[in-house]
Amino acid sequence: MNKKIKLMIAAVALLMMATSYSKDDHINNNKLPSIEFTFTGSYIEFFVMVQSITVDWGDESTEEYSNPNYNRIMHNYTDNTVRTVRILQAEDLTVFACYNQRLTSLDASNCTTLTELYCYENQLTSLDVSNNTALTFLQCVGNQLSYLDVSNNTALTFLNCGGNQLTSLDISNNTALTFLNCGVNQLSSLDVSKNTALTELYCSTNQLISLDVSHNPALTSLGCSYNNLSALDLSHNPALGGLDCGYNNLSADALNEMFGTLPDRQDTGGGLYIEGNPGSATCTRSIAEDKNWMFW
Repeated sequence: MNKKIKLMIAAVALLMMATSYSKDDHINNNKLPSIEFTFTGSYIEFFVMVQSITVDWGDESTEEYSNPNYNRIMHNYTDNTVRTVRILQAEDLTVFACYNQRLTSLDASNCTTLTELYCYENQLTSLDVSNNTALTFLQCVGNQLSYLDVSNNTALTFLNCGGNQLTSLDISNNTALTFLNCGVNQLSSLDVSKNTALTELYCSTNQLISLDVSHNPALTSLGCSYNNLSALDLSHNPALGGLDCGYNNLSADALNEMFGTLPDRQDTGGGLYIEGNPGSATCTRSIAEDKNWMFW
């Protein structure tokens, strides 16, 4: 992964509990699970930032953890089967990271204090973050999501939902976004007109026939390769310094027009990749080179 979670590991104080968890009892006591997830395996681990939590491991064992902060919490099972794990009594939980753990479902909707969620490289077919209005960072790349609702996550600044099965993505309410990766999905359209703070946009390997970035003046890096784009206007992106638009349907004339809209990079230079387009061999590359753009 390009983005790695750097978590400090401190001492974990374990208090064994003899009582088992009853979902109905916790519902009656207004103690719904802060986070609930299902996975298959004989071992599970996750990272949290929280003062104290109780974990129901789904095998009739429950444990309390005091002051784990950025700690790894793990559990072994006696067999390899489907388990549902519930994190309870975690009113101050802000960071939850459970990646590459074979999760098939994850419900964090009751954890309203959550600001960062890392659940990449699992097998998630559903992800509920509808009540996580404080969420600023969501990393769910490499799952099996066909639907993702982030309409209530208006504080999001970072969203990586690439490598899923999304056919649509509505980010019109996510006006604070600065980073978006939605590549390797099945998107036929992408509207980023409301995301004026975007600095990095990666939407490669989709089915886009057009891409309007005229409302993204802060954009510094754009990756839109392996789509069906026949034109690309970059005249409203003065900060752009990196562009990968390879393997689209850009003719020589379309590439020349695009070169003409590139910002002048005489100060620091820019990087450009256009291979795989119909016009890549016959376009006038000097138009871009005169603006100090280098072809990769």
